Amino acid sequence: MVAIQKTNKRAQIIGRNKFIRLFFSYIIYTWAIIHTYDSQIAESNAYAGMFPWEMTIAGWICMSIIFPVLVLITSNLKGYPSDFFIIFYSAIPILAFCTLTSTSGKITNNILLPSLFVVVLPLFSLIAMKKFFPKIKWRGIISSKIIDQVLLVVLLLVIAYSYMYSPESAGFDIINSYDRRMEGRDIYAAGSLIAYAQMMCMNGFTPYLAYRGSLKRQSSLICVAFAFALFFYWLLGVKSPLVYVLVGCVVGYLIGRNSQQNFVNYFIAGIVGLYFFVLIEWWLSVEYSLIVEYGFRRLFAVQAQIQGYYLDFLLINSPSFWNFLSGVHEQSFSATYYIGGNYMGDLDSNANTNAFLYAFVANGVLGYLVAIFFVTIFLVLMDRLYIATKNPTYILIGFIYGYLITEQAFLTAFVSSGVGFLFLLTFIEKFDISTQKF
Repeated sequence: MVAIQKTNKRAQIIGRNKFIRLFFSYIIYTWAIIHTYDSQIAESNAYAGMFPWEMTIAGWICMSIIFPVLVLITSNLKGYPSDFFIIFYSAIPILAFCTLTSTSGKITNNILLPSLFVVVLPLFSLIAMKKFFPKIKWRGIISSKIIDQVLLVVLLLVIAYSYMYSPESAGFDIINSYDRRMEGRDIYAAGSLIAYAQMMCMNGFTPYLAYRGSLKRQSSLICVAFAFALFFYWLLGVKSPLVYVLVGCVVGYLIGRNSQQNFVNYFIAGIVGLYFFVLIEWWLSVEYSLIVEYGFRRLFAVQAQIQGYYLDFLLINSPSFWNFLSGVHEQSFSATYYIGGNYMGDLDSNANTNAFLYAFVANGVLGYLVAIFFVTIFLVLMDRLYIATKNPTYILIGFIYGYLITEQAFLTAFVSSGVGFLFLLTFIEKFDISTQKF
C-alpha cells in the first residue's frame, strides 16, 4: 500500500514538472508567433491584407483561459495516433487564432467568443470521444510482408505508368520545376485515377516506406523511399515528397525509441529553435528573415488570416445564397475559391483552412458537425486499434492525417494522402510485434 502511494506521488510530481516545463515552452512558442508577426510579417505582408498586431482586453482574457488548458491537455498525451491531431490543432489553428486575432481585421469583440467556440470545439469533441469510445479486440488477417509487397507493387505500377506518359520537361532542373508541374496537370487530369494514385504515393506510401525503414533500421527501405521521392521531383517538380520522407524517418526513429509521447516537446522545441535562428537572421540582415517569411508566416499568420475570413463569412457577412443549416447547394460553389476571390481579391486564390471551418462554410453547421464526427471517430478508432494490435503504422497515419486536416478538407486529406488506403491495409494486417526488429 505504501509502495503504491509512493508511486502515485512520484507520478504526480513528474506530471506537474512536465506541465511546468511545457508551460514555459509554450510561452516562448507563443511569443515567437507574436514577435515574428509584429516585427516583420505584418509590414511585409500588408499588401496581402494583413493588419498590424493588436490584442484587446477580451482577447487577452480568452488567451489566458485557453492557454493553460492547451498546455494541460498536451502535457498528458501518451503517444496514441490521435495525439498528433491534438498537438497540431492546438499549436497551429487554435494558438494562431488566439495570438493573431487582428491579422485578418475581421475578428472583433462581438464575434470573438463564438469564433473561439467554433475553432476549439473539434479538439474538445475528440477528448470527450476518447473517454467514451469502446475497446476493440482485433488482430488482423494478413501478414506484414504481404502488406509491404502490396504497397511496393502499387508504387511501382504508378511510377511505371507515370514514366511512360511523363512530361517532355521532366528532369531535375530547379528553374523548370514549375513548368513540369503545369505540364503534369495537363497530362494527369485532376480527378483522374492516375492523379489520385500519384498523390497517394507522394503523400502517403513513400513516407510510409521511409517510416518502416527507420522503424526497423532498414536503410534499404529508406533509400527506396528517397528514390521514389526523387522520381516524383523529376516527374512533376514537387519537393514535398522529400520532406514527407524525411518526416517519416523522424517519426519512425521516435517510435523505435518509444518517444512518441514526447513529440509535443520536440515540436515546440523545433519552432522555438527556428525562432532563435530568426533572431540571428535579423541581426545579420537588417531585420529581415527568410525563415519568418517561408515558415512562421505560412504556419501561423496565413492560418490566422484565412480563419478570420471564414469566421467573418459564417458569423457576420453570410451571403443570401448560404444556408446556416446546409451551406450552399450549388455544385459549382467552392468555399476556398469564394474566400480567395471575395476576401483576398484573387479569383484564382485557393484559400484553404482547417477541415472544420471549410466544412462549415461549404455545408453549413451540419457539415461542420459531420466533419467533427468523422475525424473524431476515425482518430479514436485508430487509438483503440493501436492499443489492441500495437501496430505502429497507426501512429504514422495519425501523424499524417492529424497535420493535413489543419489545412485541408477532411475527405480530401483522407483520400488524396493515401490515409484511407493505408488505414485499410493496416487494419487487415496481422501485426506480430514479437517478429519485429525495432
